[in-house]
Amino acid sequence: MLAERGVTMPVIVLTGHGDVGIAVRVMKAGAVDFLEKPFEKTALLASIGVAFSRLDNSDARSLREAEARVRVAVL
Repeated sequence: MLAERGVTMPVIVLTGHGDVGIAVRVMKAGAVDFLEKPFEKTALLASIGVAFSRLDNSDARSLREAEARVRVAVL
């Protein structure tokens, strides 16, 4: 799993040979989406939008955690 290796980037799986079992596994592992070829351009763009939202949320959460650590260190 990517998270176990320290990879925190959102993942979108694009495949030409997917099945329900694989789709369930990757989604449970935290993938943004599982798209099977041929896929709609709008579906890919929507998934990319969700991925960027996750990055923004992650960045905001990391900033809040860093600020909290600084406040604790100052006390």
